[in-house]
Amino acid sequence: METKRHLLKEQIKKISIRGRMVIGIICLENVFKYNEIYDDPLKELLGKLKEFTCSNSLDVWDKQINEYDPVTILDDHPGNNFDEYQFLNKEELLNLKDIYLNIPRQVLNCISYAIEIGTSNLYGGTEKYSPLSLEPTLKIIELSGHENSIKTIINDLIQKTPFEDKNGWGKVFNPNETTNKFHSSN
Repeated sequence: METKRHLLKEQIKKISIRGRMVIGIICLENVFKYNEIYDDPLKELLGKLKEFTCSNSLDVWDKQINEYDPVTILDDHPGNNFDEYQFLNKEELLNLKDIYLNIPRQVLNCISYAIEIGTSNLYGGTEKYSPLSLEPTLKIIELSGHENSIKTIINDLIQKTPFEDKNGWGKVFNPNETTNKFHSSN
């Protein structure tokens, strides 16, 4: 008998990487809401994640999003003094660091998984179904506790942005229609 995770995995394999990012965004929005986290820098992070689905310059997006990654910001290596960052200024980075130090580890993991969905295949092939973006998608769904509710948009994403489009990346699209549809039904 197939497990729920296996069935979910098989469905998500049919969704493009851009569509998987929408799943990550929805899970992250719900984690923020559940934990009552409403900080402006995290709203900016969500906006930056949404840019992934509608950008044709993912190399630039990659550099920008990595500056939001908790793993990068919380790195306590002496050389990590934020002077080398290009997109966020030192004050913004220190503010993010303070926020990251004060939110639950589960939330930090969800942020990292959402970022990983978009960055994992940028400089390599997608193979048959992009296992590199599939795993963080499954992890953020599980960690956020939204396995059942996310199913409400899977068929929509399979139709809108199937994995077959653009070598697994999917067509560029505005994610707000899907995220709004999800939130209005849940």
